[in-house]
Amino acid sequence: EFFQIITDLLELLHKYVHPLDRWKLVHNMFICKEAGVYLINRLRVVHIIDAELNLARRELIARRLIEHAKRHGIIPPNNFGGRNGKTANDAVMLKYLTLSIFQMQRRNFAFSDCDATACYDRILPHMLSMVYGKMGLPQKTCHWLIRALVQMQYHMQTMHGISDGVSTSDDNNTLFGIGQGATDGPAGWLLVSAILSHLYDRRAQGCQIQDPVTHTVQKWSH
Repeated sequence: EFFQIITDLLELLHKYVHPLDRWKLVHNMFICKEAGVYLINRLRVVHIIDAELNLARRELIARRLIEHAKRHGIIPPNNFGGRNGKTANDAVMLKYLTLSIFQMQRRNFAFSDCDATACYDRILPHMLSMVYGKMGLPQKTCHWLIRALVQMQYHMQTMHGISDGVSTSDDNNTLFGIGQGATDGPAGWLLVSAILSHLYDRRAQGCQIQDPVTHTVQKWSH
């Protein structure tokens, strides 16, 4: 019965393409990245988002949309985060084995690591809507979800209570980000980075390794 109510609610949202007002209310909590260090640039912001909205985002995007993308081969094999059956250790092992092969073959190589700093906070909501639509999410669902994101009102929450003032987007100040604490955060960045990976694969020269026994050639551009 509970999930039937949620289903009926989502059908209404899909019909009228308008998010609920309570979904726009977000409480920001701050967690120290290092114990005892309270510098503003060393605090991690966690968004406490409405439970219904988070449930809808998890079911529609983190589960169904990701499975749809996997079935159609949209997600490249070099993306290890935000998906089942892949771990950070897999990426580390691939890197270690690649470097070991070059070392054993005594070949010259160059390696570069690029950290996507604050990637969740730099995702443009309207760009995210286009990415979700490209991956197969219905257009009306993209619209009400992004409207909820751009209309969110962020209150600061501490041990002393919740602030009366809010931060929100307007014509002169647009707040970016999918939200730390959003259930579709890892899935959203996975889909955005999948497109970046495909573009990189098309243009990057990458590296090429040949097995000296079978003469099999393996090329990596990631």
